[in-house]
Amino acid sequence: MLMRTDMTGNGLAIERLKPSDLSGGDIELWHELMLSHPAFCNAFLSPEFAIACEHVYRSVEVAVIHRGGTVCGFFPYQFVSSQKKILRLAERIGENMSDCAGIVADPQAGLNASDIFSLSGLNLIFLTHVYSSDPLLGPLASNLEDLHVIDLTTGKNAYLETLRKRKSFYQDTQRCRRKLSSEIGAVKFGYDSTPPLDAVQHVLDRKQAQYRASGAVAVFDRFERRALIAALNEVHSPYCAISVATLKAGDRDCAWHFGLICQGVMHYWFPVYEKSLGKYSPDAGSGSGRGSRRPRHHYHRPRRRRCTMETEPGKCDTEDRQGLLAQAIGPVPACASPCRP
Repeated sequence: MLMRTDMTGNGLAIERLKPSDLSGGDIELWHELMLSHPAFCNAFLSPEFAIACEHVYRSVEVAVIHRGGTVCGFFPYQFVSSQKKILRLAERIGENMSDCAGIVADPQAGLNASDIFSLSGLNLIFLTHVYSSDPLLGPLASNLEDLHVIDLTTGKNAYLETLRKRKSFYQDTQRCRRKLSSEIGAVKFGYDSTPPLDAVQHVLDRKQAQYRASGAVAVFDRFERRALIAALNEVHSPYCAISVATLKAGDRDCAWHFGLICQGVMHYWFPVYEKSLGKYSPDAGSGSGRGSRRPRHHYHRPRRRRCTMETEPGKCDTEDRQGLLAQAIGPVPACASPCRP
């Protein structure tokens, strides 16, 4: 444990801990703060995800944020090598396996991200996947991207009604479903909120095969990423829970999805599709002569930003990560990178 205090008199102090060293009270408060703002209600920002990452990546820390002697926030991060830990060059926890980074803190505490980074002893913090609505990091972010969100808070019937207004897409989807049911078998959806590890590994194996067939980076070639999934599968918390969904036609598997859930909010993570059944996909052009035109989706499209913020005054080339690391001995800003494929 290491405690560092801001000497400017604003009462801010940072306690650096391993996630597994957090007390039960710390974890309970972390959970409460996750519900204090919509940007924080994400499994990747949970203490359970941080603890699972510690089991796999080892060089993981949590900055426990104190103000006026009271804990008011948590900021998890990690170092990808012992050398970067010595140089205090940090990245988002979970590296490319994490789809969200953030400082989970009381929105009313009047915190400043640069102060938190500085008191955490970081010379550089390299962050991506930050929501623009994040109270601390969002206003400092750059490189805006669209994020698809399906809002079911008013119930599935209300959501279906919004789909029906997209007449072409809705009718095409219904037509494909009828065709799939007629030619392959009755369409069934299965969902498991506590899947066994072999079911999870099956989805990951299919996803890995998809990556290789398309020439994309094979995410699960690295042992620690599989190990992280196995660690998460041991977690049983409403703030970080694995789920597996399956779409079948008769006895044939059509599609799978592996994701994380936090208090009823599902993060869409690893979808997989049976390529041989692609002609049954909406707007795939099966018999319609429309080719493979991408549909105009019905999703509400809020904004997500990749984060760029300065811990100390300075300049950085956001396109040159190696240049940033070369500068990291002195005070340097954080920077953004492309998202995980």
